[in-house]
Amino acid sequence: MKNYLSLAAITLMAVFSLPATAEVEVVDSKPIPKDSVATRQGGYRTAGTVRQAPQNEAAQVYYQLQLLQQEVRELRGIVEEQAHKIKELNRKRTEDYIDLDRRLGLLSQQKPQQPAANASTLNSSVNNAAASITQTLETKARPGPVEELKMYRSAIDLAIKEKKFDQAITSLNQYLVEYPQGHYAANAKYWLGQIYMQKDDLDQSAAWFTRVTNSHPHHQKTPEAKFKLGKVYHLKGEADRAKALLNEVASSNSAAASLAQAYLQENF
Repeated sequence: MKNYLSLAAITLMAVFSLPATAEVEVVDSKPIPKDSVATRQGGYRTAGTVRQAPQNEAAQVYYQLQLLQQEVRELRGIVEEQAHKIKELNRKRTEDYIDLDRRLGLLSQQKPQQPAANASTLNSSVNNAAASITQTLETKARPGPVEELKMYRSAIDLAIKEKKFDQAITSLNQYLVEYPQGHYAANAKYWLGQIYMQKDDLDQSAAWFTRVTNSHPHHQKTPEAKFKLGKVYHLKGEADRAKALLNEVASSNSAAASLAQAYLQENF
């Protein structure tokens, strides 16, 4: 009986152990290499990267393009702003120069019979005004051709600062040849009349003052030129012509009106 039971137990153990052994043999196969799986997965990642790279690169290029366009707009705005400032400085410089030139003309209208002390004061004032003109021209911007201004300023310096009247006449005439319609043409003609008046060449002085009044009737130098022309007529003995012209200036609203009134009171 014991032998029978032992045999039965052995048989059952063999039966239960047989499927497990068969199952192991069934699933036994070649293992999948790890590098194959990694390769496939890496391939998928690489493929995904390749598909996304062009999109990222295009976005980056577009962004950089937008930045460049923005910088160009900002630079353009800066350039326009600077151009406007330069234009304003140029306009201001011209106005300052003309104003200083007018004041020089008023200073030079003092009568030669004044005492020596007053003459010295006048020369000092003229020299200071001339120096102020030079400083203004050197420190501010100027519209128009620079060479035109340089030529005119050089001629005026010869007359006012250096008292070289003959050289100043040559330089002013040369300026009018090169710039007959120049910005300072009326001023150049006025100073030619003034220089000839200082040299007691009344005919030439009258001719140049007349050119100012005829060629530039609305210029700010014209009232002063008329006043000077009236004085020249008086010095030449043409009292009627002088009085008529001086009365015209005296009745105007120009800066030379008071000068003409004073001259009429003293001489007529």
